[in-house]
Amino acid sequence: MSTEIDWYDLLGTPYHLHGSGTDGLDCMGIAEVISSRAGISTPPSAPWRGPKEATQPWAFDAYFGASSWDRLGGTPESATAVGDLVLTGTHGGAQGVFVLASAQTRTFLTSQPGRGVTALSMSGLMRLSESILGVYRKAAGDTRQTSAEAQRESHR
Repeated sequence: MSTEIDWYDLLGTPYHLHGSGTDGLDCMGIAEVISSRAGISTPPSAPWRGPKEATQPWAFDAYFGASSWDRLGGTPESATAVGDLVLTGTHGGAQGVFVLASAQTRTFLTSQPGRGVTALSMSGLMRLSESILGVYRKAAGDTRQTSAEAQRESHR
């Protein structure tokens, strides 16, 4: 998954809570866009955007495990492939997601209220190390449909 993708066009996209299109993106929306561009099939990545059984925002290990994501560690250096997710927050729940957009330049993207989609270097993300809850990657070769994907397919 060391594929490099185009992502510069996403910079400056407005922030929109639960947004997933040109009208705006939140931090999970940008993670889904980057993952899609890298050819990674993802469910709605945040528990509050996923199925009802995954609504507890502090249950990331269980949620990502059920969605075939591997926990790589707890430091930003663990993110080495485009599409890797770095979750930040407190022990009470997540507050932000950063997605690795370029493994070559070690550039992460996120989206924040008032700022929209912005890029952050590895050194910038390291300043948040106290609040990192985990680093995750979609399991290689996993073709199983998640419950969220199955739910979306049934509504088409």
